[in-house]
Amino acid sequence: MKKTITIAIFSFFVGLANAQDYSNAVGYRFGDSRGISYKSLFNEMNGYELSLSFRQKGIQFTPTIQFYLPAQIGEDHQFFWYYGFGAHVGYQKYNVIKSTTDTTGSTTTVRDIRKKETQFVLGADVLFGLEYRILVVPFTIALEYKPYIGFFGVQNRVTNWTDLSFI
Repeated sequence: MKKTITIAIFSFFVGLANAQDYSNAVGYRFGDSRGISYKSLFNEMNGYELSLSFRQKGIQFTPTIQFYLPAQIGEDHQFFWYYGFGAHVGYQKYNVIKSTTDTTGSTTTVRDIRKKETQFVLGADVLFGLEYRILVVPFTIALEYKPYIGFFGVQNRVTNWTDLSFI
């Protein structure tokens, strides 16, 4: 089911992407927040990204605003530093283990009951990255560090400082 949803959404975003220039792009995220993303630039230095990530056995939708700065690396003018912020909303699934005690006569039995539950999640995201733009294709490669804080979820106020993505 996840594969079908991913393929359908990716196909939709591919239709939105403009192959003439780099004002729109579709990508796949690798890392803790793996999933698909759609990026659109307002101009060469500002844009936004919409990501659909599969993490913590659930799905999170993350819109972010991004700001770009040229990164002069050698003679190449296609490297850009970027940073931004946004929020995520979605759900996650987790296992709950509840112990019950049955007392029958002089015998006491303890049983663990395992149950899957789904929890709403909401949080804030920041990101920092380095992007290389190949404008003739158009194609980009980016290495991104994206820590996030969850305000609601299985663990209230969860913080992840290790979300590293290769886009």
